[in-house]
Amino acid sequence: MDMIINKYIKKSIGFFDKKICNHKIYIKDILYIEYLDRKSLICKTNGKIIKTNYNLKYWYDKLHTYGFAYSYKAFLINPEYVSAFEKNEIVMINDKRIPLSRHFKKEFEIIYHNFLHESL
Repeated sequence: MDMIINKYIKKSIGFFDKKICNHKIYIKDILYIEYLDRKSLICKTNGKIIKTNYNLKYWYDKLHTYGFAYSYKAFLINPEYVSAFEKNEIVMINDKRIPLSRHFKKEFEIIYHNFLHESL
């Protein structure tokens, strides 16, 4: 029963920051965050991208308790939207291929397996 309650709570959690946008961003709506040209790009499930000035470490500190993990030094992934693993890549549900570095591979696989275990 606790897992069901936690899953429901996770779907309703979000954050609001006027520096980013004028509405609340729900964690369940974030596919991944990419760091490019000193900007964080929040890629959402609806295809929209929100640019922020925060670095990826800021986002990791904010989101790692919700299962987000590094797959590469410039990507923070929501494991809920991972479609497939390949040797050096992660395929997201929107068919975006994200690199999976050797440095982060083991940790990401553990987090992903824990997510799968919780979702059963």
